[in-house]
Amino acid sequence: MKYIVLFMLVLLPLLNAKTYSISGGTNNTVQKIASFLLKNAYARAGLKMKPVFMQLEQSLISSNSGQTDGEMARIKKISMNYSNLLIVPVPLITVHAIAFSTNKDIYISKWSDLKDYRVTIVKGTKFIEAATQDINRTLVMHFKDAFHALQEGKTDIIVVPKLAGLTAIFLNKYKNIITVSKPLKSLPLYHFVHKKNANVIPLLTPILQKMRDSGEIAYARRSYLNSITFR
Repeated sequence: MKYIVLFMLVLLPLLNAKTYSISGGTNNTVQKIASFLLKNAYARAGLKMKPVFMQLEQSLISSNSGQTDGEMARIKKISMNYSNLLIVPVPLITVHAIAFSTNKDIYISKWSDLKDYRVTIVKGTKFIEAATQDINRTLVMHFKDAFHALQEGKTDIIVVPKLAGLTAIFLNKYKNIITVSKPLKSLPLYHFVHKKNANVIPLLTPILQKMRDSGEIAYARRSYLNSITFR
């Protein structure tokens, strides 16, 4: 036991001296909520954390290569393709795949219904990419590109995470864009760190679990959405 105590006494000052750069998708509501939660969690662990926002696919490349120190919020299976990323095993937020369109006569009840339409998704939304891999779809780099394609009539449907879609509609006042499906898939998202930072996992896990059990994570989600609605 005394060796463990001595190890932590040596390790903690080294951990505290570092600022952990955690990457995530830009202009993405879920990623912004995750960044807020992680800032608090890292601070409670006595660590410094800086969010870095970039295109979703580039974020994964950056965190997996170690250019950034981790990924804000991703599906559990992401490490199957990005093997340098290690999960912090506490769900942060649930993401829902939703179809949006300007055509109120469209209704999508399952993924295969998309085959009859021109479909656009955002590159880097991995669970949507996987679900639509057998569908002829267009991949764009940013959410704004997807909504622009829909507004310009270049696509019939976009499939994006629900919060990202609803936030974009509200902030940009897209009065003609509506949801045309219920959630086609729902998955919890987790924080991941590069394997070089594996030592922070046992520090963050109990903190995030306590935040989840107390309802703080759910409250933070509601508070962020309210701040968008009333600003």
